[in-house]
Amino acid sequence: DAAPRMASSTGAASVAAASSSVAAFHELEHQNWEKAVAAYDKGWGGLTRQCIPEALASVGCAPGVQLLDVATGPGFAAQAAAEA
Repeated sequence: DAAPRMASSTGAASVAAASSSVAAFHELEHQNWEKAVAAYDKGWGGLTRQCIPEALASVGCAPGVQLLDVATGPGFAAQAAAEA
């Protein structure tokens, strides 16, 4: 009675549809964030760049150190860290 059941074709279709909608959402998010980079740079880029050297120094950024850039803008800090 405890034999495993095979997934129905309807279940497989649901998984495929969910995967497709996740991919579509990811693509939409990516496109929209790409559009926002110029506006972010205009509004916050100067302030962000101004804080980068001190922020990287405070976390001990140096060659060989691994850092995780989380929500610090369009990559200015990550680029500076990679070039350090």
